[in-house]
Amino acid sequence: MKRLWHHRRFDLLAVAGFFILPLLLYGAVTLGGRTMLPVDNLFQWAPWAAYAESYDVAVPQNSLLSDLIIQNYAWKQFTRESIAAGEIPLWSPNLFAGSPFLANGQNSTYYPFSILFWLLPLAKAYGWFTLSQLWLAGALAYLFARVLGLRRGSAFLVGLVYQGNGFMLVSAAVFPMIIAAVVWLPLLLAAVERLVQAGLGQGRPGLTFPWLVTGAIGLG
Repeated sequence: MKRLWHHRRFDLLAVAGFFILPLLLYGAVTLGGRTMLPVDNLFQWAPWAAYAESYDVAVPQNSLLSDLIIQNYAWKQFTRESIAAGEIPLWSPNLFAGSPFLANGQNSTYYPFSILFWLLPLAKAYGWFTLSQLWLAGALAYLFARVLGLRRGSAFLVGLVYQGNGFMLVSAAVFPMIIAAVVWLPLLLAAVERLVQAGLGQGRPGLTFPWLVTGAIGLG
């Protein structure tokens, strides 16, 4: 056991270390008093526009982020209300005469990490959700690099680059469901690589089956 701990110690430290960059980038919206929601964008439309002057809002800081507050926030709020009422959010009455809700995969209702939106205040949940996904991106990229045979230090650098790449950070600002999908790519690639290394089975199901299951989880 002691030998196993010594062998895996750096791996565990690396996985924990992938919290550092997200905390540096998103500390204000997780541990601080700020939010990722672009609330000022609401003042472009009625009825909020009537209060723009009193809140000293002239022009939104970034109008390109509007989808996060007018669409994604509405999805999460409807999900919270449905769960609190003991209902499955199959149908949303909030769009025109109503529309299918759960069938729309973009709302990510049953994505495991979406539980953060159910448990935390929404103003805070977006920050913690983003932090969790960037941490997961780093950890899974580290796993993929190790499967490829990289040394632990090099694999850690791979994880940092993947979790902090421009696409990931820009998408996190407006499309949580996109980063929730992208973070699983390294796990899929790791599963494929291990299957190739095992010769796609060659009569050894014990070597391939776990990675088939792992790949299925990544796709799920």
